Amino acid sequence: MKIRPPLQEVVGTGWTQGWTAFFTQLFSAVGWVQSWSFKFDLNFPSVSANTQSAGQSVAVPGARVGDAVTITPFSDTTGILYKGVVSSDDTVTIYAINFTAGAIDPVAMLFRVVVIQN
Repeated sequence: MKIRPPLQEVVGTGWTQGWTAFFTQLFSAVGWVQSWSFKFDLNFPSVSANTQSAGQSVAVPGARVGDAVTITPFSDTTGILYKGVVSSDDTVTIYAINFTAGAIDPVAMLFRVVVIQN
């Protein structure tokens, strides 16, 4: 008799029953209610040394103040970090932070914005 572990039983969504149960329990345990993922093309102006840019706002329907935000640029910009906050309901504001001793002009690029409602 050959027994297959639950992670090999494919469910219609492409996820296995084991992984679906794992992520459902994980998200429930940490309080994640829902998440959204969007892509935006953004072009930040030059960012002075050791400063933060003015924010650029993007629409993320369903996002609420206090939700967690992650920002992932699709290209590397040495010396620049990106952060995002839900600045008002349905709006995420993204900032470019220059942590170097010189000004940096980031190139226009695509960003992935993930909002996790908690």
